[in-house]
Amino acid sequence: MAKYDPLEMHLLCLPAEQTELTLSFAEVESIIADGLPKSAYEQRDWWSNARAPRRTKSRAWRDVGWVVDSVDQGEGWVRFVRRGIA
Repeated sequence: MAKYDPLEMHLLCLPAEQTELTLSFAEVESIIADGLPKSAYEQRDWWSNARAPRRTKSRAWRDVGWVVDSVDQGEGWVRFVRRGIA
């Protein structure tokens, strides 16, 4: 199992009518049962929705129809919105 598979499953299991979800970084860490890397706290690009071979974490949300809409690294939260399967 890949590190971010639990986040993918969490998003996949949300009710279809739920179109957004805001999670604290601590909640994300609880879902994946591991810490986020320092770059998640410091680099906005870490939360990018970009499709690139090294972006396995973004596949965790993109592959189940979600994208990162906004992130506040100072306050430590990320907001996902449902976009449909891409």
